[in-house]
Amino acid sequence: MLKLINIQKSYFVDKEPVPVLKGINLEFQKGELVSLLGESGCGKSTLLNIITGLDVVNEGEIFFNDVNVTKFNQNEWAQYRKNNIGYIFQNFNLISHLSVQENVELVMTLDGQSKQQRQNRAKELLEMVGLGDKLKYEPNRLSGGQKQRVAIARALANDPDILVADEPTGALDSQTAIQIMEILKGLAEKGKLVILVTHSLELAEWGNRIVRLKDGEVLSNEVKRTAAENTSVSVSKKGGKLSFFSSVKLASQNLKQKKWRTLLTALGASIGIGGIALMVGLGIGAQNKVNSELEKLTDQRSVTIQTDEKNPQVIPDEKIEELKDNPNVADVLGVYAFYGSVKQTDPNKAPVNLILAGLNPYKERGTFEKDNIIEGKYPKDGEKGIYITEKDADNLFGKDAKYQDLIGEEINMTVSTQLDGVQRMFKTVDVQLPILGVVKNGSFGLSICYIPYDFAEQTYQQSTGETGMLQANALAKNTQVVDEVKKAAEEQKLKAKTSSEQLDQINSYFVMIQAALGSFAGISLVVSAIMIAIVMYVSVLERTREIGTMKALGARRKDIKRIFLSEAAVIGVLGGLFGVIGGYLLGLAGNEILKSFLKENAFKAFVVPGYLAAFCIIFSTVISMIAGYIPARRAAKLNAVDALRYE
Repeated sequence: MLKLINIQKSYFVDKEPVPVLKGINLEFQKGELVSLLGESGCGKSTLLNIITGLDVVNEGEIFFNDVNVTKFNQNEWAQYRKNNIGYIFQNFNLISHLSVQENVELVMTLDGQSKQQRQNRAKELLEMVGLGDKLKYEPNRLSGGQKQRVAIARALANDPDILVADEPTGALDSQTAIQIMEILKGLAEKGKLVILVTHSLELAEWGNRIVRLKDGEVLSNEVKRTAAENTSVSVSKKGGKLSFFSSVKLASQNLKQKKWRTLLTALGASIGIGGIALMVGLGIGAQNKVNSELEKLTDQRSVTIQTDEKNPQVIPDEKIEELKDNPNVADVLGVYAFYGSVKQTDPNKAPVNLILAGLNPYKERGTFEKDNIIEGKYPKDGEKGIYITEKDADNLFGKDAKYQDLIGEEINMTVSTQLDGVQRMFKTVDVQLPILGVVKNGSFGLSICYIPYDFAEQTYQQSTGETGMLQANALAKNTQVVDEVKKAAEEQKLKAKTSSEQLDQINSYFVMIQAALGSFAGISLVVSAIMIAIVMYVSVLERTREIGTMKALGARRKDIKRIFLSEAAVIGVLGGLFGVIGGYLLGLAGNEILKSFLKENAFKAFVVPGYLAAFCIIFSTVISMIAGYIPARRAAKLNAVDALRYE
């Protein structure tokens, strides 16, 4: 069943070879209880590690059922241990954050078996070793003998062909040691190959064969009695794998044991994520407010046209007329904007500066009257006057003035044309205007007064001396044909942009602002990532023997790495959740503070939508996994033999 041919092993000290095994030749059969007897340092444990693939030979070959396992790669060795070998340790090596049942299930978990299969098998084995009533116990509640019974049950979980026991009674009293030896003997009688390492002749006598080692060589190979009847076996190189959910569960169980450290680490990681949620949420809140205000002021049917964006010229009349004749166009209207200055009757008061815009003609008024005019009616065509904002009304007439009493009041002001992006000087026009109505204040301190379309066109011509339009709005007959109107304008070699495109351009600026704010807040994530990396590195050091144990039980490198990366991911998810919740609560507080200052002009400045919350949690998880990658990789690359010896 198991054959060792000329096994040689040396370790190097200061580049000098130190021979440990010197040409070992042995054969083992199924049903044997073989005692490897010898003093400390004779090579017993090294031979055991080579049989299980935890260590490699310098020379020689190992055959398991005629398969040369010395040619296995690391994954094949792991699969070989998982399916064909059960390891029983002197110090039990039970995993403290797993229950008795979960410790027994561990090998089956690494093999990807279902939950029901694992539980049924674990209960069966624990009942067999007399611990059926201790399934949910933690290992630290058990005696030494009970721990070793759990270790035996764990070694039998995947029904291996070979059981290796390295000084399994070394930490037990004599009575308990006899009980453990009786279990091992019974397993051999059932057809298992049991290889027992001991330096006690008394315990060695339990074996049906005693192999004495001395200075790395076989001193004697004595058969005491006939082994149990052999049965055929086959080496398994394929099997199940540790599932994603199982790795997350193993990681979560360890983090649960160290819950305060886990929570504090997650809280530390949440600071940067909370800052990102808060800052980006501020940008989103401002963006939403600007969009809502612009949508009120902008006709969604309009297509803004001009000859050039950087240096616009008067749009030729023939192009305007051609657009008006288009069946999809309702009208083409000039875009007029002005600066205004109103002198107050009190000479000690500074003039009130205004921003004015021309309204659409009466037939294209839309919902402006309903959405914006507080007092007064929408102007008829040809009407002259001004609609002032609430704020300007308060500045000019005092806060106690009633808006309905202001209708018809006249104000003297100077007006000059405002052309964005055009460096031109225009003359001012002195006008005396009756107040036609009062409109709502704008957001962010930008309050716009309005004058009727015909009067705006007349004032523009007086100020600029031009009769054409530098900028115009082509109004589509309905929102469904807006793109057709834009296309018609472009066919005339005009620059055209729809209202939605203008909003998209504004939104792109807000996206850049949000990215900048989020980047500044995200600087603290660097500190969080370093902290997570340190915590993960400490976790690897603390669990070095656990890592060695899992490798001895058949865990692959990628299984170990996955468990530790899952641990980092759980910390990242918790940090993301804490950060989002913290950012949301701070945002609520910020909105309430703004509400107390802005009163009726208040708006939700801090917004944390669902997609931002999801992004923050995912981002936190990714950053945490990146931070945990190097510690996880180090854990995966640990030498199993060194890890098992780690104190």
